[in-house]
Amino acid sequence: MSSTTVRARQEESLRRARELGRRDAETFALRLERQEQQERETRLARLAWRPRRREEEWADGEASLRVVQLEGRIHELNSYVQAVESSTPWRVIQWVRRLFGRAW
Repeated sequence: MSSTTVRARQEESLRRARELGRRDAETFALRLERQEQQERETRLARLAWRPRRREEEWADGEASLRVVQLEGRIHELNSYVQAVESSTPWRVIQWVRRLFGRAW
């Protein structure tokens, strides 16, 4: 037998092993994904259908108020950043920095 025939058989064997490994990995990943999906659905169903305590109802209201406050603060900060970046002094400073290779 020539060395090219042996090498071709080895390469074919390796190719088959890689393909088998890839298929095994895909099967395992799909099985794991299904299992995780079932666990998520079970947890969500348990949370959605259990009776809520009065404290939890108040906490939800407080949390949503806090979210609205944070969204307002983010809007204010975005407005500030836009104002700074569109100001003439900021653009002049950036132009000077670019001359020295240090632009932001």
